[in-house]
Amino acid sequence: MDGPMPTSPPAPELFRWHFAPALAEALRERLSSGRWADTAVVLKENRRRVVYRVPGTPGLIVKYDRAPRPIDRVKALWRHPGQREYEAGQRALARGLPVPASLGFARRGAETLFAALELPACESLQQAWLRAQVDGAWRRRLLAGLAHFAQTFAAARVRHPDMHAGNILVRDLDPLVECWLVDLAGAQPLAPGARFAVWDAAGWMTQLAPAIAGREVRHLLQAAAVAPSAADPLLAWWPLLRRAGHEAARRWPGRRARLLQSSSLCQTVDTSAGRWRLSPPFPLETAQEAWRQHQANVAAERLLKRDRKRRLSRVEVAGRTLVVKEFVTPGTGTWRSDRRSWLNHYRLGPEAFRVCRCYAWLQAPQRGVLILEDVGAGNLPATLQTAAPAARRELLVAAVRLIAALHAAGTVPRDMKATNVVAADPGAARGSVCLVDADALCFDVTVSLTDRAANLRQFLENLPAVVTRWERLRTLVAYRQASGLSLATLRRLLGRLIRI
Repeated sequence: MDGPMPTSPPAPELFRWHFAPALAEALRERLSSGRWADTAVVLKENRRRVVYRVPGTPGLIVKYDRAPRPIDRVKALWRHPGQREYEAGQRALARGLPVPASLGFARRGAETLFAALELPACESLQQAWLRAQVDGAWRRRLLAGLAHFAQTFAAARVRHPDMHAGNILVRDLDPLVECWLVDLAGAQPLAPGARFAVWDAAGWMTQLAPAIAGREVRHLLQAAAVAPSAADPLLAWWPLLRRAGHEAARRWPGRRARLLQSSSLCQTVDTSAGRWRLSPPFPLETAQEAWRQHQANVAAERLLKRDRKRRLSRVEVAGRTLVVKEFVTPGTGTWRSDRRSWLNHYRLGPEAFRVCRCYAWLQAPQRGVLILEDVGAGNLPATLQTAAPAARRELLVAAVRLIAALHAAGTVPRDMKATNVVAADPGAARGSVCLVDADALCFDVTVSLTDRAANLRQFLENLPAVVTRWERLRTLVAYRQASGLSLATLRRLLGRLIRI
């Protein structure tokens, strides 16, 4: 980073504003005088932009852009970020998209401001979807609202370069659910007759995977009209999931850099034990106490797992249970196994895949330590030993759906043993199983039949004897259905797994 971004723009009253027509005089004065900065609260911050929430009646969202490099500052003189977002918002509104009202933009040299009305009582689609996974009534209402949004978005024919779940806000107006699109920087309306690709119309839906069911996907894709009426819309789903994995890989280098230095994604603190990297808002004191308790557990041999590479133990800090994973021989440089695991946990993303969160990483010369979310008390084989047959089948299907979701996104785990899957605590928003080992994964690859067979063999061979051969075959059928594979491909897969 080129120096820390300020809490509020320096001298906001010196920016020259251009306001929307018919904007109320009180709002004009509030923005042009710079008084809004006195109560502004930072919502998001990176090296290019700070987003502020300004309380009041009405509430405001103000975005401050500062080009970090000299070449970016030169470009900003004619590619004005604030003006571009304002104009994109006006065009989207004219196309009928549900977007917050743009109030105006301002400029001072290479620094720019953009202001819009705040949408009250909203949550991100990401948060709303997590809630929908434990509340069936809310899920039905949310999907109805998303279907209406998909229809409106497809009809507007606006190409948005950053349609992630954080840029779609959800408002509950029981019984209706409204969906709003925010952060329109770079959004472009298509000319009449221009091709509107399936990804442009429905790519945002992939962020609901893998928790979204096939019938729900079909309903949303039909609302977006991405397939001819005679075709099954699900045929478009699998390419969308693969494209989502590729798009995530394209954005990854920037995210990786932010996870390794102080940023909005990572807080770094140097201590006598080494360098801590924390996922905000996880506190340093909690991480240090968890590490202290883990050292006591190692001395007392109270461990969940111990081998020549790693030691794991469960700790409790301030009424919250955590799992501490110590890498005894982490390696060096970019090949450190603890570094790779810290990055992989974020890259999988617990909101997208059923993986435990990684809250903190301690990087020391001779060891590495991860502080992980405690998602459940028992790994999958141990839980299957005592589970009733119906519960056993449910857990097996949930696990192979997780594997199918990873494969659909072009991700191949190199250690997909069933012991690396935990039966989650009842009521967990991410489903009944959760991946807890993200040390070795390959991203953005073409998943071959050999890769699929290797992962499924690792998983099935690690299951206890109580899982019958018939249940294993039904599990493979569930994997085929979740992956969209043909029956012929399933037969070839069975041929490679004949030993199960």
